[in-house]
Amino acid sequence: MEKKTEKILLLFLLLQPIFDSAATLIPKFSIQLIGRGLFLVFILFLLLKNVKTRKISFVLLGVMLVYFLYQSLYLQLNILDAASAIFKLFYFIFIGIYFVNVKKSQDLQKVLCLVLVEYVGIYFCSYFFHFGKELYIKEVKKIGYKGVFNSVNEFSAILTILYYYMLYFFYKKPLVVVGISIPLFIVSFLTGTKVLFGFLAILLLGYFILQVKGRWTKWDKVKKIGLVCSLVVLVSLALFAFFHSNVYQNMVVQQKFFKVKNIFSLEYINRIVFNIPFYSF
Repeated sequence: MEKKTEKILLLFLLLQPIFDSAATLIPKFSIQLIGRGLFLVFILFLLLKNVKTRKISFVLLGVMLVYFLYQSLYLQLNILDAASAIFKLFYFIFIGIYFVNVKKSQDLQKVLCLVLVEYVGIYFCSYFFHFGKELYIKEVKKIGYKGVFNSVNEFSAILTILYYYMLYFFYKKPLVVVGISIPLFIVSFLTGTKVLFGFLAILLLGYFILQVKGRWTKWDKVKKIGLVCSLVVLVSLALFAFFHSNVYQNMVVQQKFFKVKNIFSLEYINRIVFNIPFYSF
């Protein structure tokens, strides 16, 4: 039973990029909702069956019911809209609870790698063969390409989570990490969103600090000089790419719209990220 369950889970993970892209490619047929809905029912069955997760599952089901009544009675949404809102909110919560408690296997590592390749591959294919969509309308003056994924924020979150796992799986293989990081940063530049770029940069910086920490004092001068020179070259190339990317262009558009003097300032962070005015005292 456990092997069959694991196979179903791994199959679902592999189908995830297809579900997400099908929402755009086949909008009239809700394969994404059907596939994810069936999987959620399956996950709920497993959570309720497990003694460790049974209590939290019942609590969340109770919260779901209250939230559904709030949506349908107080906000007066129809049943389908209320159910859709609940699904979007609780889907990842239930999936997350299950995967936190599931045993990590070698097959899971391989499948997550394949899923990342699928997401990035589908995105690049849609970009080069022009069967995706732009992220912004022309009137906004922002630049970005979302491809065949409806929600760029959800797409960014998925890539960030997968990137975290890749850094964990290949912690001792820095060249593999570099090979994975490059296409992901290219995707972030093409989408034009600060969120994906920011999280990728934070994760990569954290990975670099952990790699160097405790080793710096043990290295000789040649190794240290080589590392510093390599970093200078990589950072220079990264900055060049960043200042010519959609991310930076969109930051400039927002800077002009909010009338902020400097992009790299606390004023810009307050206005753009937190959407509050900046007051100097």
